[in-house]
Amino acid sequence: MTASAQRQLDQLDEETKALLDELESCSHTALNTAPEPGAWSAVQTMHHLLLSEALSLAYLRKKLSFDPELQPAGWAEKSREWFLRLFYKTGFKRKAPLMISGDKLPTEATLAATRAEWLAMRKDFREYLSGLAPELFAKSVFKHPIVGRMSLEGMLYFHWVHFRHHRKQVRAAVRQAISEE
Repeated sequence: MTASAQRQLDQLDEETKALLDELESCSHTALNTAPEPGAWSAVQTMHHLLLSEALSLAYLRKKLSFDPELQPAGWAEKSREWFLRLFYKTGFKRKAPLMISGDKLPTEATLAATRAEWLAMRKDFREYLSGLAPELFAKSVFKHPIVGRMSLEGMLYFHWVHFRHHRKQVRAAVRQAISEE
């Protein structure tokens, strides 16, 4: 793993753990109450993030298992990262892919179980990435469902931006639920 990817993953780990710690004082009900019909609860939003990362890891394992010929990541991949940053900053909404939404999200879960699952998956992700050759991080490896091919560092950047976007949603869902308790 490159030093830059290591820093990105460390930052994502720190922010994830901080959010999970922040939610420790919340009731089970507050964490599992959707702010409005059709919206996700805080726990569902966290599972959406968890699934997004887990599916990225599964994709990488499959993609890299057959030693594919990979192109170097260049300006096109960087422009996709820029587009994602702009997309999340503007607040545009897009329906989440079915594989990380809807019935794939639990209707109810404990924070402890969510924490354990998320941190175990993240540890697995870190171990997998640590075993990859550093030169792979500059290749066009990851395929984002909206913008297309990105480097592994671009993938980590996406997960960090995605996390920060949904962290606001988690906090808002909890605030709404607490105000109604």
